[in-house]
Parts: sequence; structure tokens; C-alpha cells
Amino acid sequence: MSNPRKDRTFKQIFHHHPRSLIHLLNAFLPLSVPIESIEYMPEELQAETDGYYMSIVDVRCRDRLGRHFIVEMQIQKTAHFEQRVMLNAFRLYTRQMLPGGSLSDLKPVYALCLLDYIMFQGHPDWIHHVEPRTRGLPSTPVDGVSVTFVEIKKWQEFDNLDLGKHENAWMLFFTQPEKVMEVFTPEQREELDELIVAVNAWDLTKYTERELLIKDRKMDRMLSHEMVVSHLMEEGKQKGLEEGLQEGLQEGLQEGMQQGMQQGMQQGMQRMLEAITFLLKHPETSDDELAVRFGISEDVCRQARSSLLL
Repeated sequence: MSNPRKDRTFKQIFHHHPRSLIHLLNAFLPLSVPIESIEYMPEELQAETDGYYMSIVDVRCRDRLGRHFIVEMQIQKTAHFEQRVMLNAFRLYTRQMLPGGSLSDLKPVYALCLLDYIMFQGHPDWIHHVEPRTRGLPSTPVDGVSVTFVEIKKWQEFDNLDLGKHENAWMLFFTQPEKVMEVFTPEQREELDELIVAVNAWDLTKYTERELLIKDRKMDRMLSHEMVVSHLMEEGKQKGLEEGLQEGLQEGLQEGMQQGMQQGMQQGMQRMLEAITFLLKHPETSDDELAVRFGISEDVCRQARSSLLL
């Protein structure tokens, strides 16, 4: 049986079943207004300084109120995980502030971190909400960023938890999904319809290895396509700028730059689309041949191939 905590299964469920994702978020996050609908957002969170790694979260979405949500499943304890989660959340929060914008336009950011290990040893609670607060009594929360840590391993240590509570029902799904249909009555399953959708999507054993490979490739292409397109567009823009400068020496610097950038971006976009389409149909094509055929660098060829798992 597949493990719903594993990366492939987790993303397969929550990238393709928004109702299940909404139910999961509403069950754990400290929301004053429940989520009603969401739109998925790119998972890549590009660092603002060149040379830093690109952080990729498991799931990112936004609801109709403009609130942002990050969901991460962390199997193993890693150094500075908490800091990375906080960095990603505050990065999303600050990037909402556009030039000329107003602080009143900022929308809250919520991060839900499902941990397959115990983070807070000796603490009796297994759900922890971390958010800015005023010091002293009474402590008052400050709207902005909220991070919720859920310790799955600690939950398993407790007995006789009330499965009528949605957060406990989700923990049963993440630890023993095969028992969900046995434990809950038909009436309870009807009430937990969004969770049952996740259960039905969980069992990947009904797929062959080839079908799973195709699913993996499709998901990875979806997650990385925007990255590749952005890189190739930037290369085309740079090429257009260089051509514009050369033409500007002969026909006027400003006119040449504008014309060259437009032509370069058009050519770059065309080459980009042609190269990606060709590579998907002919994965055996070498980087040298692809570079010569479409006039792009070998470095871009290698990145495109790596991103598309070809």
C-alpha cells in the first residue's frame, strides 16, 4: 500500500483534490473565517538574491479572501526546518507589498507543517500554533503570519482520541488510511466526504509502475514548467538586449535597444516553445544538437531536460 505521508502520494492527493485540501486546512489552522474555495499557486519560492537556492513547498494556494496558504509534509527532522518554514511564510507576506501599495492590502499567510516526528519533546500538545504576539498578559496575536506544526508521531502515542473531531480523523488517514472506511459509519463518512475523497485517491497500488511513472513525470513537468519557461524567457530577453545594443550603434542607441529587445523576446519565446515541444517528442536528442537546432545554450538544454525528467 502507498503511504499518504510520502511525497508522491501526498502531492497526488492534495494537488488534484482541492476539496480535500480545504477540509485539511480548515481542520488545523486557527482561522476566524473558514476557507470556501482556493486557487493553486506555483510551488517555487525563488530567493530574492542570486546564488541562493530556490525553495519549493509541497502545496501553495490562495483563497477568495486573498489569504495565502502553504502546506508541507516533513518526513525526517532536518536542520533549520522551522526557520525555513518561517522564511517562506514571511517571504510570501512581504512580497504582497508592491510599489505604491498600502499596508492595509496585506493578507495573512498561513503555513501548515505536518511532521512525521516529534518536534517538541515533553510538551503534551501535538498541535502548535506559532504566530507573533504581544508580550505580557493578556497576550494578543498580531495579524500577518501564522505557522501550525502538527506532530503525527506524538498523536499516535495518545489513546481514545475522539475521531468525531476532524483533526483526529485526518491523523487516522495519515497513519492508517486503510482503517478509515472501517472505523467510520456511513453517516460519518458522508459528513467527512472531503476526507473520503482523499482516501479514494490514496491507494496508488491500483496503478502499474508505468502509470505511476507517467503520473510522476506529469506532476514534475507541471511543477517545473514555469521555472524553465521563466529561465528561457530571461535568456531571450538578454539576447534581445544584446542585439538591440548592436543595432543601436548603427541606427540610434535607444531605437535599436527597443527594437532588438522586442525581436529578441519574440525569437526567444519561439525558440523556447519549439525546443520544449521537440524535446518532449524526441527525448533522445543530444544537448549539442538541440542547441544548434534552436539556437539556445547547452546550459539551458540541460536545465530543460533535467526539469522535464528526460
